[in-house]
Amino acid sequence: MCRFSRLFLRKVKWSLLCLLGVFNGNLLAQTNVILQMEQLLEGQPFAYDQTTLAELGYYFKATRLQYYISEIKLIHDGGQNTPVTDSFFLVDPAKDSVFALGNFLVTDLEKIEFWIGVDSAHNHLDPATYPAIHPLALQNPSMHWGWAGGYRFIAFEGLAGNTPGFVTNNFQIHTIAEENYRKVSLDIDEIVFDDTMYVNIQADYARLLHKIDVSTGVTSHSSVGLSKQISINMPSVFSPALLSSAHEPIQDTHFIIAPNPASDFFTVTLPWPKEKPLTLVLTDLQGNKVLEENIFSKTQTFDLQRELVPGIYMVTLLDGEQTVAIEKLVVIR
Repeated sequence: MCRFSRLFLRKVKWSLLCLLGVFNGNLLAQTNVILQMEQLLEGQPFAYDQTTLAELGYYFKATRLQYYISEIKLIHDGGQNTPVTDSFFLVDPAKDSVFALGNFLVTDLEKIEFWIGVDSAHNHLDPATYPAIHPLALQNPSMHWGWAGGYRFIAFEGLAGNTPGFVTNNFQIHTIAEENYRKVSLDIDEIVFDDTMYVNIQADYARLLHKIDVSTGVTSHSSVGLSKQISINMPSVFSPALLSSAHEPIQDTHFIIAPNPASDFFTVTLPWPKEKPLTLVLTDLQGNKVLEENIFSKTQTFDLQRELVPGIYMVTLLDGEQTVAIEKLVVIR
């Protein structure tokens, strides 16, 4: 379908929704928006230490990849712009694929926009002032360059070589500075299930090495040179996922959380047959991961961290990269 036709249909859809909204004040209820990334390396599920063929013909293994996402914006319902305020994510593709953005008055999502790095208003603040679970807090390994340089927007490290059997040359590319703050803008066809909207995108990190040869090893901790080039390459890493993506939640799969609200622990009960281990991920409404454990039985209890602040959290069950189900958990003290 051509872009003109898609835009025309979206405007017609939004006009009809507005007309119906006159007669039904509850039509535009808040929707829980979940961003799901399919993390890839040259088309395969992302993993560290796997030998991958680079664009220029050499081979590499990723040993570390972290980057910041900030200033997320939802473009929806006839061109409305809704920012996801105070949203910062520190992404490690081997660990992070589900990000809870929050609840918004969104019916038809048209685009999602976000920036790679940390915006200028926060880039030179003291990371020690943030609580330990905040993405902008001090990290190990470090993601902060210093007061003047600010945060590392991207940290990409690994081994490389000209043959798959000798991938031994170290490379490190770290990117800093506001001039390397890059916007990503993606047209989206969302999936809505109950009161939750799933925004599925793909990220293939082999594209970070477009036009970059690290086969003999290299170190670039800077705002220029190779450090600038991977920031230029970063937007091309991302693309919309097809609606048939494996990230679509399995229909009619709800699980039970008790007690809910919870203070010290919560128990998950799966009301469907348990065939293999699942992964439970607990995130706050900003998408910060606070717990990740495997589920080995139909009923399993999880302890809550004492420093976990009261509030609403999202409990996501994953089967590999596929989201099985998501429920809300209220934490009280």
